[in-house]
Amino acid sequence: MSTDTGETTAVIYARRDREAWDNLLPRLRAGVIINRPSSKLRTYYVDGDGGFQPSFIKQLEREGVIRRVGVEAYQLTEFLDAKAEVTS
Repeated sequence: MSTDTGETTAVIYARRDREAWDNLLPRLRAGVIINRPSSKLRTYYVDGDGGFQPSFIKQLEREGVIRRVGVEAYQLTEFLDAKAEVTS
């Protein structure tokens, strides 16, 4: 499906995900968790902000940028690695 600008919906959502990622990265580096509430099956959030598409989250997980830390919950890999270094 295309919009008036010629962009597909997938391109629009991908751009929104990247913009949200850039805005939320400092909070993720502080240890905030990305999660998907059971009432919001198609969107992941960071403390209620963001609105990431599941495909974006899965891509970040495949690339090793984030890791699963619970059921539908992810955390930034660099935060988890730094936390592990401090505790060991």
